Amino acid sequence: MAMAPNRLSEPGTMTPALLAALCGLGVALVLGGAAVIAFLVGSGPVADPTSINQTSEGGFSWPVMLIAVLVAVVLGGVAVLVMVRSRRLSRYDYKAQYMATVEHMEELSPAHLKAEGERMGTLEVGLGVPLGRMVRSGGIELASSFEYVRVAIMGPRAGKTSGVVVRELMETKGPAIVTSNKRDVVDTTRGPRSERGLVRVQDIQQIVREKPSWWWNPLSFVHDVETAERLTAILEASNTPKDARGDAYFPVAGRQYLSSLLLAAALGDRPMSTVLSWVNKPSNREPLGILKKHGFDGAYTTLEGFIELTGKQRDGVTGTAAPWVGFLRNPNYLAWIEPTGPDDQRPQLNVDEFVASKADTLYLVSKEGAGSGRAITAALTMAILDAADRLGSFSKGGRLPRPLMACLDEAANVVRWPELPDLYSHYGSRGIILSVFLQSWTQGVEAWGEGGMKKMWSAANVQMVGKGVGEAAFLRELQELIGTRDVKSRSLSSGKGGRSSSWSIRKDNIFEISELRALPKMRALVFSTGAPATYVKLEPWWMQERYSESVKASQDYYEGVGVAA
Repeated sequence: MAMAPNRLSEPGTMTPALLAALCGLGVALVLGGAAVIAFLVGSGPVADPTSINQTSEGGFSWPVMLIAVLVAVVLGGVAVLVMVRSRRLSRYDYKAQYMATVEHMEELSPAHLKAEGERMGTLEVGLGVPLGRMVRSGGIELASSFEYVRVAIMGPRAGKTSGVVVRELMETKGPAIVTSNKRDVVDTTRGPRSERGLVRVQDIQQIVREKPSWWWNPLSFVHDVETAERLTAILEASNTPKDARGDAYFPVAGRQYLSSLLLAAALGDRPMSTVLSWVNKPSNREPLGILKKHGFDGAYTTLEGFIELTGKQRDGVTGTAAPWVGFLRNPNYLAWIEPTGPDDQRPQLNVDEFVASKADTLYLVSKEGAGSGRAITAALTMAILDAADRLGSFSKGGRLPRPLMACLDEAANVVRWPELPDLYSHYGSRGIILSVFLQSWTQGVEAWGEGGMKKMWSAANVQMVGKGVGEAAFLRELQELIGTRDVKSRSLSSGKGGRSSSWSIRKDNIFEISELRALPKMRALVFSTGAPATYVKLEPWWMQERYSESVKASQDYYEGVGVAA
């Protein structure tokens, strides 16, 4: 954007440190030049150059000249170092001087977090969840407390994994659940995390090439009509195309139908694959008998009504529900959610034991798209967080004894959980630290709707935006949240009385929309409750002396295992 004629050159492009360096360099050149000139214009040879009283004709004593040269060298050297350092700064770093101060970010400071940790008894788990270092001069390392939930919108190659996710898992020492559609976060952290507790990897689509050495039954989550409906909602959201359209009757009927079948399978201790069989044979009355036996008369009546519909109507209901459980046709998926046979000795995951563990880790790796296993990922995520909520509600202070870190990377793709926005703020009070990562605002809208995405964003105590976000409407909102700065402008005018000038102060956006779209890698904007926006530098795991070696060793080992497999 071209500057208006009466606007000064962008004053923020020169930081105070760089301005001071240039002034210092100027002083150094003046002092050095003066000393040299004084020497050159002297009146011939001096009788005794070593005499401290000897002066040149210009009146400068030798000690004064030597001190001037020495000061010039020191000032020049410092100035050059500062300017070299300034060249290393990322673009837009200068804008940090117009944003939050260290005092503004006091609630995210190490001193405050330590006091909070002592109050909540969480120091054993860590000081807090790392965010990044303030770019502003004198900036500190920021982290959020174990009462805060977070949302981050960061595009590809923004530094999200190395600068945020890995650090969350390494610097919080309680139990953790991690979702991803790639192997990088698993490879880098599973080694160090295994030294703290039991590590499990659910690799439904063989992204990490992990064999199913354990299993989890989605029906273990179901014990009444409500939980059956919640599981149905996840199956529907995970397996319904984004642009799906149809008769409003059938989705509602399909939900009631499938939730009744899920409840019957859970009460009858049937494997999950049985539900697929029942959907494909809607005349089968076995689920009716199970519901009747266990006293679920309402579900029985509902299911019986669907079974007795005319052929065309029944086909519409079952045809709506069938795609939601279509993933059960894949035998590779079934190995993760039910025993492979009567002699299967693999352990079954108990979600209540997991959330009560000291520092167990659960990695859920899946991807979006047709035939994906993300319904299983989303269902297990829901079951884990539901168990954590239940444990927290019965614990001292209504919080988990040890905070649970929930790093939901690629959440919109692999954790299509419709309830998530409604539960967001509640989880922080339970010690469930949600950290949801999205690639764009639109991605969140596709997963939870415009209202759901706004609810999640507003409920988060900390919001982070990094490189690669290009939606103009969203960036315009960020621009308003970041705010403005004062710019001093000089106006020149001429008339019969001669030329005159005047100064005025006007408001200017700290960030233009085009600049927000072009944020560099390893930089992010952070918005936290009760504080102005701040600009942070993401410091990747290899810069952390405490654990960089162990993370690198884990990465090298598991990447090698993956290649070998």
